[in-house]
Amino acid sequence: MKEGSHITNLIGYVHQKGGQTFQESPFNEIDSAVLSQLSYLNFDILQSKQDHFIGNLNNQDTLKQASQHTWRPDENVDLVKAMATSKRFGSVTWHDYINITDSHSEQQFAAITFDLNDDYRYIAYRGTEASFVSWKEDLNMAYLTTIPSQLTALKYYQDSLEKYPGKYLLGGHSKGGTLAIYTGANASPLLKQKIVAIYNHDGPGMLGIDTDPNWPFEIYKTVPQSSIVGVTLDTSAYYKIVKSNAKSIFQHDLFTWEIEKDAFISESDTTWLSKKAQQATLRWILQFDQQSKQLLIDTLYQMLKPDGCNHIRDLRHTQSKSAKIILNNLLELDPITRKQCWITIKTMFLLSIN
Repeated sequence: MKEGSHITNLIGYVHQKGGQTFQESPFNEIDSAVLSQLSYLNFDILQSKQDHFIGNLNNQDTLKQASQHTWRPDENVDLVKAMATSKRFGSVTWHDYINITDSHSEQQFAAITFDLNDDYRYIAYRGTEASFVSWKEDLNMAYLTTIPSQLTALKYYQDSLEKYPGKYLLGGHSKGGTLAIYTGANASPLLKQKIVAIYNHDGPGMLGIDTDPNWPFEIYKTVPQSSIVGVTLDTSAYYKIVKSNAKSIFQHDLFTWEIEKDAFISESDTTWLSKKAQQATLRWILQFDQQSKQLLIDTLYQMLKPDGCNHIRDLRHTQSKSAKIILNNLLELDPITRKQCWITIKTMFLLSIN
């Protein structure tokens, strides 16, 4: 960034806005993105006998350990350090951290609650992790109207409201934003009344769920101009397009989104690539029945996932399957499964180029 420029990122925003409390300057879309990003940290490592104030998260070694398996570990450490020394976030407390990874049910779920003040709480749902279970659960959204994490997200909010009455803000990045929307959509009428707003930062849409203008809360969805994830399964145009300094799929990273004052910088439209991805994925989803989609996803997942490898970071210790092995695995499938997979893949390709 040029010296004197007011354009910044999440870390710069915390530095610039850190002197103002939420009473002095209301909660906004950037605050939601900051807390959504924070949810990627391993808060099991940050547990201590101290009160859980963000202001107490100042140990460099501990922060590095809690951030080491995130996509942007160094930036996450810098973000937390900036938050810890700010008036805006330093007095925010965190609690009820939950982290579930279940390969049997194909569920990856994590969430944490932040108390902004005595009246308002923010539930941050974590997005997709770099694990094979997490990616598989995302793929399952192509044919399932409900995935396990969505049910867990709703129950998390229900339990939180029972234990800590008050007003709630819900949000998350990527799949986390989708979980927040699902929770608001499926909460009981009484529980809906306790939600002030939902923030979805580049999270995909969902099968069978459309936003309802009669819901008693506001929904703020933001996607970068080259969004791939956020426009998937989303047929609406009810989202704010924001400027990113990255290219293509890397715009999914919240640290690349550009900020001016209290808001993300807006763009007038998504790119050709984003529109093409939105159209193609929607065609794929609508073209095939549930059985065909499940067969293809389950088959390809088993063929591509290295044996004994559960996390992306494990790939450096595991020999990835070569193209020859993958092709042989495909040829060794039973004839009916192999034929159906070939038909589905060919149709997906034709749909994507039309």
